[in-house]
Amino acid sequence: MSQGWKTLRWRLIFRAGLLYTLAAILIRQAEAFLTMQFYMKPEYFDVWSKLMMPGKGPPPAEFFVISLLFTFVSGVFLAAVFDLLRPVMPKEYWDRVLWFSYLVIGFWFVLAHLPMLLLINVPFGLWIAWAGTMIILSVIVSALFARIIR
Repeated sequence: MSQGWKTLRWRLIFRAGLLYTLAAILIRQAEAFLTMQFYMKPEYFDVWSKLMMPGKGPPPAEFFVISLLFTFVSGVFLAAVFDLLRPVMPKEYWDRVLWFSYLVIGFWFVLAHLPMLLLINVPFGLWIAWAGTMIILSVIVSALFARIIR
């Protein structure tokens, strides 16, 4: 496995990470617009981080900068995992897209999304919207990764 990390194609990975960032921003902004009613409810103000909602009104610029950085790091990590797992993936394009999508969605759902219901007081409708956003994003970026990281 240690040899696998040495064979990663970082130029392609960073390109894929940038495209992940762009796709994630566009998809999440659309989702935030469609679910804004959840973010505006006073009973949920304490749920959001102080970085996101230090007071009433939209998040400050620092939140967007840090969010952009975190999203890029996430994209680079996922692209690196894609490149690392590429030899064991199916060869056909759509089979590869779905294989990686299922992997990402499965790990995310079990390790992050289900525990969120137990730990954080997030409105169930928003929880569902986040699930839909993640599924859409996973399929789209898996398709991008399969095109870029061949």
